[in-house]
Amino acid sequence: MSMSISMDKSATPPQPAERAQPPAQPAAQPLMGPQAELSTSEVLDIVAKANDAMKSSQSNVLFTVDPDSGERVVKVVDKETQEVLRQIPTVEMLKIAKAIEKMQGVLVSTQA
Repeated sequence: MSMSISMDKSATPPQPAERAQPPAQPAAQPLMGPQAELSTSEVLDIVAKANDAMKSSQSNVLFTVDPDSGERVVKVVDKETQEVLRQIPTVEMLKIAKAIEKMQGVLVSTQA
């Protein structure tokens, strides 16, 4: 018994499938950037409200704003000793960020 397969050589070879594009998403409200930034007074108000909420839950989490950098800081504090157990960002990272910002200022002033 013999089998033969015939191929149509005039047919065009299959083309690679085009990648399906995901549907376009509607523009969302920006979470970051100039449109989403809060004023200092708004941030301080939110920080105060968060601290009040945490007091009522008997938690030892404290929200602050670093006075030098304006960065928001979260601290876990021992309620009895008032010792800071954890801080995010750490004191070291705040110092590094301040040093980098200072160096950028020096670079800009020397290039000008």
